[in-house]
Amino acid sequence: MNRLTVLYDASCGLCANCRHWLESQNQVIPLEFLDLASPALDRRYPGLRRLQPDKQMIVVSDAGEIWQGEAAWLLCLHALLYYQTWAARLAHPALRPLARALYRVVSRHRQPLSQLLRLTSAEHCPTGACPR
Repeated sequence: MNRLTVLYDASCGLCANCRHWLESQNQVIPLEFLDLASPALDRRYPGLRRLQPDKQMIVVSDAGEIWQGEAAWLLCLHALLYYQTWAARLAHPALRPLARALYRVVSRHRQPLSQLLRLTSAEHCPTGACPR
């Protein structure tokens, strides 16, 4: 696995801020980001919309492997140099239910969390340098 493509919702403030945070980290596996609204999504990954990327995080490897939900989130952490240990801990069977529950809560409430935390979306702040 040489590269991961993270599908994300650029209209979601939390999602856009998570993207900028991931980009700012030292990556062991390079992360590429593709907005769900991009026409390139259907060209690059035909049929992927059936997995409902607007409802769950999806990561695709350069080999075509697909991770969804908390597995995608943990894989993104694993791709970061200083978060691999956390990814391994949270993926352990004893903590995986906690990771899954946390992922689900944040995922289901990402828009209200964005508003509550006043996180701007990529369409309103394309550089990620807007005041927070």
